[in-house]
Amino acid sequence: MDLTVASVVLVVLAACVSTTHTRSLVRVQAAEQHGQACFKCVHRAYFHRLSRFPGPKAAALTSWYITYYVYCGNVHLKLEKWHQRYGTVHYGAQ
Repeated sequence: MDLTVASVVLVVLAACVSTTHTRSLVRVQAAEQHGQACFKCVHRAYFHRLSRFPGPKAAALTSWYITYYVYCGNVHLKLEKWHQRYGTVHYGAQ
């Protein structure tokens, strides 16, 4: 099949799909993405192996939490406050 024939076939197929059908597909895709995001948040908050360590729960759910403080320029103040509240961070085996 040559490129022009393929493009004509795609145009014909796109014309056959109704607007209502397209809207329902968009809704299904949005619902699927929302479900995946909710599943990921629940998994990170309760079932992930790092969820038992103390710290802000919002920071456990997403990396955007620390990104916000980096963008604002006061991440060093937040990190100091978290260390005072939750204790020191230990790396490796104790």
